[in-house]
Amino acid sequence: MTSQDPTNRARTSTDPGMFGWVVGALVVAVTIVAIISLFNALNRGPIERTGTGPSTTQPAPNTGAAR
Repeated sequence: MTSQDPTNRARTSTDPGMFGWVVGALVVAVTIVAIISLFNALNRGPIERTGTGPSTTQPAPNTGAAR
């Protein structure tokens, strides 16, 4: 009967070292996207409302077709 070495772990499909690199890369990528988004939002200035859509406070124009 052969005994297994307790320090020799069974190989799995996910390497713990590679898992750390992937998580670190994702954290860096998300941080970069958040910084760019925040920078763009702060430098954009106030949002201009042009009023191109129909307003809920003003009645629709009367075209005379409903008579």
